[in-house]
Formats: sequence, structure tokens, C-alpha cells
Amino acid sequence: MTHFEFSKELHPRYSVEGFGILENWKVYKIRQGEKHIGEFYYHRKICFFEFGDKEMGIKIRRLFFLNTRAAIVNRKTEEEVGKIVVYNWRWGRNPLGYMQLGDVTYTGLKLKSEVKTSILKPRTWNHRKYSVFNSQEAVAYAFRPTAGATSAFIDGKITLTGDNLLLLFTGLFLVEEQLDREED
Repeated sequence: MTHFEFSKELHPRYSVEGFGILENWKVYKIRQGEKHIGEFYYHRKICFFEFGDKEMGIKIRRLFFLNTRAAIVNRKTEEEVGKIVVYNWRWGRNPLGYMQLGDVTYTGLKLKSEVKTSILKPRTWNHRKYSVFNSQEAVAYAFRPTAGATSAFIDGKITLTGDNLLLLFTGLFLVEEQLDREED
């Protein structure tokens, strides 16, 4: 198992070729100790991430009554490397959606937080945990609130079984889609 930390920053404006200036970006910075691993940029219209020498994009297609669909694309070659389906209508602990990297399929779930909530202890509020997994490998994201922050979740930890960084970064899209729905 490999452990990572992340910080989540809010960027008010960012210019993207083909989209112009988009507002309210969420930027994740992933690190392992002091080592910078990569960054994930999320906006409701477009996402992209960078790690090592890879630059990947997520092209999103939102349909009101149907599930959100996205293609994971290598930004340098424009080759599609995977697909994501986010379930728009879900309740309780049903899956967030699924993603396919090559011919391997993963499922996303919201899990019970490791921090037990107490109504009398504000520091226990709003902890979240998500996982994207299959029978061979998994990535888990634990979000924790930061006092005085401008967003509900500013940092957390990631646990990855194996070394599939593509799974780590694409899984963030499924998770951020769920967090975005919870914030609305």
C-alpha cells in the first residue's frame, strides 16, 4: 500500500483553451511526504490532471435525465484511455458510478468515515471517505475539514494498493462529482 496526502485549493479563475476563462476551479495537489506527485484540476465543464510525464484530460458530457459520461484522454496524443459513468440519481450507499481504464472496470463508493461524528464536537463533522476499486486494486480518499477554510474539504489522505497513479487521479473525478453534488 502506498500513502499520499493532498491539499485542495479553490482557484477563482483559470483560462482553458477552447473554453475561455472558467471560474471556480478546484485544484488538488498530490504529494508523498515532501515529494510532489501531480495535480488534478476540476471544473464542471472540463477536468485534467498531470503526473510524471503524463498529461490527461477528462471530457465531460452531461445529460439532465441520463448519467454523466466522460472520456479519459491523453492530452498529448488525443487517444482515449478510459471511460467514466457517474450516476446522477443515487441514494444511500449505492455506487457513485464506474470507470473503465483499458479493459479493467472499477466501481466508486462512498464509505463510512473513520471519524465518528459527535454533535457536540465540531471537529468530527464533515469527514468523508470514498473508494474506487475492483477485485485487484483500490484507491481510498479520506477528506477532512480544515478550521476556517473557505471550502468544506481542504486536505486529506489517499491510500493506493499497487502503483496505478492513473487510477488515483481518475478516481478523483468520481469523488469530486459526488462532493460537488453534496455542496449544491
